[in-house]
Amino acid sequence: MNRRLLIVVLPIWIIISSEGLFAKNPASQTTDTITPREWSVILPDTITQTDLTGPDFYLGSKDISRQIGMDFTSGMEGLVPGLDVSPVGAEPGSYVRMLIRGGTSVNAGSDPLIVIDGVPFDNATLDVGGYRFSGLGALEADDIKSVQILKGAASAAKYGSRGANGVIYITTHRGENTGNTLQLTYRQGISNTPKKRDLLDAGQFMSVLNRAYQNSNPGATDQPPINLHTFEGFYAKEYTDNDGITHQPNLTATNWYEDMHMTGNSHYIRGTFQMSDQNASLFLGASARRDKSYLYDGTYDRGNIRLNISNHVTNRMKIGLNLYLSANRRDVKSKSWFETAQTTALPVYPVNHPDRPAFFWYNQDHPVNIVALNQHSWDLTEGMRTFNTAFAQYELPLGFSVGSRWSFDYQYFRREDYKHPYVAPAENGLLVIGRINRSNWTSDQFISFERSMDAHKIDATAGFALENYVFDGNNIYNPGMTLLFVHSNGESNQRRLAWTEAGHNRFYSAYGNVSYQYNDKYHIALNIRSDASSKFGKNNRNHLFPGGRFAWSIDKEDFMQEVPLVSRLKIFAEYGIAGNAMMGHFLHKSSLGQGERNFDGYYRYGTYPAVVPVNMGNSYLGPERSARFDAGLGFGLLEDRISGEIQYFNIRSYDLLLPMPISMLYGYENSFRWENGGELVTSGLELFLSAGLVNTANHFTWQLDLSFTSLATELSSLPAELPYLEGYFNRTSPGNQLGGYFVAEWAGVDPETGHELITDPVTGEVIDAETLNEEAFRAAATYFPDKTPYPKWYGGIRNKFSYRGLELSVLFTSRQGHYLLDMGEQSLSYVGSASTGLASLVDGWSTTNQTNTPLLYDTKMSQRMTSRFLHDASYVRLQELSLSYTLPKSLFGWSYDRDIIISLTGRNLITWTDFPGYDPNGLYSAYSSMSGLDAGLLMFDPPAPRMVIVGFTLGL
Repeated sequence: MNRRLLIVVLPIWIIISSEGLFAKNPASQTTDTITPREWSVILPDTITQTDLTGPDFYLGSKDISRQIGMDFTSGMEGLVPGLDVSPVGAEPGSYVRMLIRGGTSVNAGSDPLIVIDGVPFDNATLDVGGYRFSGLGALEADDIKSVQILKGAASAAKYGSRGANGVIYITTHRGENTGNTLQLTYRQGISNTPKKRDLLDAGQFMSVLNRAYQNSNPGATDQPPINLHTFEGFYAKEYTDNDGITHQPNLTATNWYEDMHMTGNSHYIRGTFQMSDQNASLFLGASARRDKSYLYDGTYDRGNIRLNISNHVTNRMKIGLNLYLSANRRDVKSKSWFETAQTTALPVYPVNHPDRPAFFWYNQDHPVNIVALNQHSWDLTEGMRTFNTAFAQYELPLGFSVGSRWSFDYQYFRREDYKHPYVAPAENGLLVIGRINRSNWTSDQFISFERSMDAHKIDATAGFALENYVFDGNNIYNPGMTLLFVHSNGESNQRRLAWTEAGHNRFYSAYGNVSYQYNDKYHIALNIRSDASSKFGKNNRNHLFPGGRFAWSIDKEDFMQEVPLVSRLKIFAEYGIAGNAMMGHFLHKSSLGQGERNFDGYYRYGTYPAVVPVNMGNSYLGPERSARFDAGLGFGLLEDRISGEIQYFNIRSYDLLLPMPISMLYGYENSFRWENGGELVTSGLELFLSAGLVNTANHFTWQLDLSFTSLATELSSLPAELPYLEGYFNRTSPGNQLGGYFVAEWAGVDPETGHELITDPVTGEVIDAETLNEEAFRAAATYFPDKTPYPKWYGGIRNKFSYRGLELSVLFTSRQGHYLLDMGEQSLSYVGSASTGLASLVDGWSTTNQTNTPLLYDTKMSQRMTSRFLHDASYVRLQELSLSYTLPKSLFGWSYDRDIIISLTGRNLITWTDFPGYDPNGLYSAYSSMSGLDAGLLMFDPPAPRMVIVGFTLGL
């Protein structure tokens, strides 16, 4: 007998029936491939990686629901072959860089496409205070049921012009077929920095400063002319004031760097309610969190509400609604403060200035007092995001069905950056107000056919999809703020400046695929997608992306039944062509813009024309494309106690987005035009191994999982007009690996003069770099093609032990063979008029201490980069140590059929490395661009935090 439940959702009344939630048992649905109607598929909890055939990889909710304070994707590090994960920054919610099978581009983006419940998700970053915050930061890890990493050739081709970098396919929780449940989760954590630099203290600083000055000026009797402010109670050297009174040196010792570091903390609470039966389901969840950074009072507050409803309104028709709302508030202390604490905030500066308490600055212009910065400025961002999907699916006779899905993704951010006149004296105070709007409409309509006939099974789908993305933003720059504390309605007594940005693109797609299986042994799948986008030039707008796959389950053959050792044996091969449309808006159009910026970085009338031609259009500009091939073997031994996969992949990226030089006579501010050309080839091996080493009758188990990836990315060709591609300190030329460094080769210190030496790249002779002018020094740079920021291999090993309700998980990760250029170390390796330094300068060169650590005052080399700061960043890390305990259901003396789980998790605990900088996993820092060429450049980027988290989950 049917019963009806009435639920109010907003003003909509949705009737939920209690029979036949799915037309088929979810556990029987095909999980080998993701189909275009994947948004209606729920993967069962019992699925494992061995259930999949091919290069794609699956992670369940237990693998990803352990995070607090960081983007959940950081928890996938070391678990997935082919996936390289690099957290960027220390602030909660910071961006996490993901590369699937290496970099596939030099100027377009290399980020994978994010898809949530079948809908493309905008993961554009938000830059605040020098940090990048990811779009995925709006999604709680506990809301995720599973993640599939789609990296195979056929899977990439299914996503057409946006599949070249792979796809992260996320399925969120919905009302599982578990009856009515209520669950409460609480977690609390602490965090700190995993590494600090050893800097000069006040006494060491003055000693090193004097020695450096003597080294640069032999025989000098005066002291270094350091430009330190002097006032009563603080003098860096003997000082005579205007009244003729002589003041003796009186040093203050302030450890600004240590004061920047705190113990961060995190608080997280989440409640969910699920209600389901055979015909309908409801999932309602709400969560709130506060994360406090380990860096000087930065906070991140976020609240989320999510509702998912699905219902069979008739025996043939199913409808569903997924609503997600997130609100957040960031009070970020600018990353430049962290840099200031290591550079211009000298250890001899006091906290308190006699004229302005708790304030002190250098040169009356650049603030260095972090205490005052915190008290008299803020950088506040408030935002919201809503991500909503509605779908309907109707089953027709003869195995046909039709469906429709509509989704809307909207983001809004507002930023207020205020600096008191004390903090920004040159501009008499400053207020910058900005806002960003992003919206994305998507629509997907399909018709599908599925039929099983004896040993034959056919599944086919065809459909079309539309997407419309719009963003706009503006900033108002108000210098001359005279009030001590103002908000956005404050008035300025001087000029106001404003600048805006906007973008708009559309995608029009048609797709189709068909798969055929015979006797559960042979599987053939073909798919094709046609994409057109406003990002492409009008003469090159439509593109086809085909793909195909073949898989053979050898273990199902009769002759394999006599081999009891082998429980599973599958081979597969895939080929497909995918595209990369992660390019700027309107690059194919000729455009006008404001003229070159003047000395203070803002456009002005008068000095330059207000509007000038900027970009030369190209109506033939199209997406980058990649031809991909995968082949592999999946196996299981001893009834799958040992299972794994080994795969080979080859990705040939062509039609690269390149800045082809043009003559300045054309009159464009850009000296290039964007064109397609060149080729980049990535190839490698992946290995995944899972072994149940122990499984005893007394409930003790030991499971080992291993992932390994080796790869190389070579620039195979470029147009004749471009002999090489060059970034800030990176260069790549045909026949060499992507991202090699281009800096002068350091050859030590001249023991007689203390000057730094470099090696001539042509003759191999040693040159005194101090005698070279800037042009000659740049010409002496050496190309290091074998030293790149991309690892030669990376992976992880996880051991999981369980005994009854107790479970222990230990995860080690490693990256090997990559190099990072530490520009922060370079800045701290020299002393001058206003810069502290590394403690290693205490052992700096002198005529009586001829070490290989240069120590000169205001040397030319303080502004130059050499291979002295290029380091092998290979490492092994104890990435995670997790202990959980599920309480016995009879613990309290009565039967309790819900789980009570307590857990303790540590992340980023210990790192073994020879890298002297902060984090050897810094593939991309906040300083680096997001292209594939400029990578591995580190500045003063604080490392990802070390975290310890305790929590419990209570089922009701």
